[in-house]
Amino acid sequence: MAALVAACAPASSSLDAIGAGYAQAALRLAQHNGSLVDAWRGPGRLEPGPRGPVKQIAADIAALLDDAARAGADISSAEEQARLRYLTLQLNALRFAADALLGRTASVDEQAKEEFALELPPFDAAAMQRPLAEIARLLPGKGTLAERVNDLRRRIRMPEDLRDEVFEAALSACKDVSAPVFPLPAQERIEINFSVFQQHPGWDGFADHTGDFHTQIWINEEVPHDVSRALRLACHEGYPGHHVQHVLIDQLFESRQWMELRLTPVFGRHLLLTEGAAEVASDLAFPAERRAALYREKLFPVAQVNSVDAAIVVRVEDLQRELLPVVSDVARAYLASAISKARARERLENEALIPDADGMLALIERQRGRALVHGEGRRLIYSLLPSRDLAGLRALMNSTTALQ
Repeated sequence: MAALVAACAPASSSLDAIGAGYAQAALRLAQHNGSLVDAWRGPGRLEPGPRGPVKQIAADIAALLDDAARAGADISSAEEQARLRYLTLQLNALRFAADALLGRTASVDEQAKEEFALELPPFDAAAMQRPLAEIARLLPGKGTLAERVNDLRRRIRMPEDLRDEVFEAALSACKDVSAPVFPLPAQERIEINFSVFQQHPGWDGFADHTGDFHTQIWINEEVPHDVSRALRLACHEGYPGHHVQHVLIDQLFESRQWMELRLTPVFGRHLLLTEGAAEVASDLAFPAERRAALYREKLFPVAQVNSVDAAIVVRVEDLQRELLPVVSDVARAYLASAISKARARERLENEALIPDADGMLALIERQRGRALVHGEGRRLIYSLLPSRDLAGLRALMNSTTALQ
């Protein structure tokens, strides 16, 4: 997330050492938990040798945090303070991950606070009734509300032989809207690929940034995709989502040579902010009326979707996102053994209207608090935006406050 700093003074040697130490500690810890690091594009000299004990890595992380605390006394510029803040938060997250490998069991709230520097708000059950009631009004029928929402998704599902065209059309639309606000280098590019996900079961898609402003977006061909999800994935993984974030990181590394920018972490405040920013991407790129017009005029025809009210699709999409706090509440209760697995699944399906409740529950079991970064990151980003549009997102990505 350090790429969100627009212009920075040269970093001090102490920050360079802490940044390199942080990257190396993350790579060493990833030898014990491979899900912590998505990619490393830095020099081989920082790559770890044989796997060492977690206890020693934890001690080294603690030493780096002590170095960071001492470095703070000598830093005066806002830019370097932001970089130090980033490194401190990420090191705290690494310490949490090391403690987990050493046997510590933490609650979701403890993980949110220690790994993500985030206080989870109390769950407001009453507030969830309004979006549920409005969806029920928009989708009348005899089945359960979850069944009616799933039926709407089936009606806008793309035929398998048209999925390439639909995703390319969605990505093109996202790029056209983002380009005036996020000017990118001429050589940037995205490729879309379809595959069976073995390393990331249950995921819809992910962005694999290979460097040189190039990203490969992978789409899970085993997951049935509808037009709505195609657009969200194109924005989330592409423009102005993860691809744009990676390009900004590449550009900042070229000018600053900060080693922490060569690491793509799947932990900490970095993960929360990048996923949150990618989550709001389609909302900001395509407000309701523009999104409905895109569906009607371009994406529905490409996908051969007929007789579906685009305005209703858009409104149901937006209302479903208002139900994301249910997912956080279910995770807190289920992982604390306050509710059964059957009850957790029922709530995810009927209160959060999650189309694949079993898959979400498996993700919560596997990733615990990290399973909530999309919803909680979205909430955090909206609280930080100076304006709810792409210009506001760009302003946030150019500010040091995005690192805090």
